[in-house]
Amino acid sequence: MKDCLIIEGGHPLNGRVRVSGAKNAGLVLLVASTLSDGETILDNMPRIRDVEVMVQILNELGVNARWNEDGSLSICPPPAGSMKVKTS
Repeated sequence: MKDCLIIEGGHPLNGRVRVSGAKNAGLVLLVASTLSDGETILDNMPRIRDVEVMVQILNELGVNARWNEDGSLSICPPPAGSMKVKTS
């Protein structure tokens, strides 16, 4: 697994990708979804403690992350540069 995510280009990406509900992949997808400028919906996310804690962290940072009735997870990040981290 790479230690970084390199994004090149400037071409918008759209579409759907079916990924199994692996815990480690889910955490990475949650964080990566905050780089979007719109809503991301993740299906088949494992509803385990690690994922629940990450959802809480993202909400504390200003992301609107919530579980939907169908079990999917919606992530709506705030505008770029507006996330604030409390240091005390």
